[in-house]
Amino acid sequence: MSGLPTTTKSWQYASVAGGLESQLQLKDVAIRKIKPNEHLIRILATSLNPVDYKVAEAPIVGGILVRKPAVPCYDIAGEIVQAASGSKLQPGQLVFGGTGGSPFAGGGLTEYVVAPANQIIAVPKGISAVEAASIPIAGITAYQSIKPHSKEGDRILLNGGSGGVGLFGIQIGKALGRHVTVTCSTRNIELCKAAGADVVVDYTKGDLIDNLKALGQPFDLVIDNAGSNHDLYWKCDQFTTADAKYVNVASSPAWKDVSFMLKANAVPSFLGGQKRKLQGLFAQPIEADLQQIIDWMQEGKVKAHIDSTFSMQQAPDAFRQLKTGRSRGKVVIQVAEPKSEAN
Repeated sequence: MSGLPTTTKSWQYASVAGGLESQLQLKDVAIRKIKPNEHLIRILATSLNPVDYKVAEAPIVGGILVRKPAVPCYDIAGEIVQAASGSKLQPGQLVFGGTGGSPFAGGGLTEYVVAPANQIIAVPKGISAVEAASIPIAGITAYQSIKPHSKEGDRILLNGGSGGVGLFGIQIGKALGRHVTVTCSTRNIELCKAAGADVVVDYTKGDLIDNLKALGQPFDLVIDNAGSNHDLYWKCDQFTTADAKYVNVASSPAWKDVSFMLKANAVPSFLGGQKRKLQGLFAQPIEADLQQIIDWMQEGKVKAHIDSTFSMQQAPDAFRQLKTGRSRGKVVIQVAEPKSEAN
């Protein structure tokens, strides 16, 4: 196809000294050769996730896992410029999904991206690019932390209900027929209730473990979206069923998190180790899972909660907002306006 763009403006960083956001530079980058099973997409929006900076900024590990110069962001929504061979998608059609790049530096903070066809699906009418871009990592993480580890009617606890993963988790849990309890701060109680939580526990009021025990009904599944209080795991036998699972979503390359996972999985319970089955989660961009979430969104069962939207030029500020840890939902960068009126 002639007339395709050959370069794209991308936010890159070659260092994380002083924070990734302080090192971002907008540069012209060559668009790589497109394979037959890949789409060329004009990006309209990309959303930010903690993994976009936490791994890159981790001492030693970041230098190994993130090849620099790097372009952050994995979640994208945009318009097809050139569809993959055999694809039913058409030029100008609004799509969303993952870039297919490294989950630690996905390459999505750019004007154009080449993405694998098996990670990109169509956006239904009535859903915006900003809404669709909020889904991939947060939505898939929420879905894959709940669906395989619980069944209809189970009582699940989401530790951290007001962030991107937590708000998707509340809604997905309800769509799957789970009873959902969440923890959050006082200012986010109404937000979590409005998202559909059955019970909201304010972690700033009294002792959290005591408050969970006082509910009187043990949980079948605990999903830790916060990861800031490992005591929650060590004492989870006090408020869970004997065969409950504990899914640690918020793990990081930091030694405190790595050592926690090692101790919990390697040390027997009688020596102070695992009392409930603990597992980490590395979300996989499965096409069927993305389709289920966007279908629920079209049906009104799941809503995108957008904390804030930034322009392409404001990308460093978007990262500063994400790093406050106080975002209520997703932080999204609107890269461009749509050319098509399809959505």
